[in-house]
Amino acid sequence: RLKYMKRKAIENKRGRLLLSQVEAPSAALKGSFELVVNGTAVAVHLNRDDLSVVERLDVAGAHGAGMALDGSTFFATGISGGGANGLVAIDGDSPAVVGTADTPYAVPHNVIANAGADLVFVTHSGGASDKVSVFSYDGAGGFTLVSDVNTGANPFGIGLVAPSH
Repeated sequence: RLKYMKRKAIENKRGRLLLSQVEAPSAALKGSFELVVNGTAVAVHLNRDDLSVVERLDVAGAHGAGMALDGSTFFATGISGGGANGLVAIDGDSPAVVGTADTPYAVPHNVIANAGADLVFVTHSGGASDKVSVFSYDGAGGFTLVSDVNTGANPFGIGLVAPSH
């Protein structure tokens, strides 16, 4: 069961880095980071204790980052491909790319999954953009486009709020 999740941005000389941190009871995940270096072709799995690189993954145009609450899957967007392979699923235990999906609109920017990680939401940025794509996720790397939402001009960030019971 997930203990906590944080997302924060860090600045360095090469540009902005978006970091998702998860601490979970899984031995493979505990104390690890997934790091997406914005605008490059790399997602990096880092050791939390010393920040050494555990593994580098090829993710073309890696940009947005989001984690399933249970730590099972890390989601990234590929911002530079015009939507080709614009959504990427990375296994939380390996880590390895387990699935990709083309997005219906260019410039897939940020990504977030619902609590069950069976729905994934992708913003599409740009001056003329007004869409968020919604995908179902099967937990094994398979995505299916469910719908899109017209949000108004240039959806940038995205967050989900759990309904009150």
